[in-house]
Amino acid sequence: LKELYQRRAINLFFVNFDIYTLGFYPYLLFLKIKDTSSLEKIKYFLLKDKHSNGVYSLLSEWNIMTIVEFTSLHDFRTWIENLIKTFPEISDYENLLFLDQLSNEEFPKEVYQEIIKVNK
Repeated sequence: LKELYQRRAINLFFVNFDIYTLGFYPYLLFLKIKDTSSLEKIKYFLLKDKHSNGVYSLLSEWNIMTIVEFTSLHDFRTWIENLIKTFPEISDYENLLFLDQLSNEEFPKEVYQEIIKVNK
């Protein structure tokens, strides 16, 4: 790998691990924002959060979708409560357990307009 990388035959590679074996469960969280002037601030907060694994701007009634990972439903619910306390402009939310078909590229691409990569 080192030789291929030095020869620039490999431009980029990453480790893809099974988060389920580590005890994490991914959730899709959809947020509706009352005051969209706070949209960028909320997206930035989510990008930096240790539980976040992607933030998306949506073209639907929801403004933001994020993928978050937790080891328990209780921790997830506590995190959402704290998020709403931090950002009272969040008027509504919906959460779903992340499905296998989403990770297998079957997610409808037209539902979001931009993908923001998480650089940690």
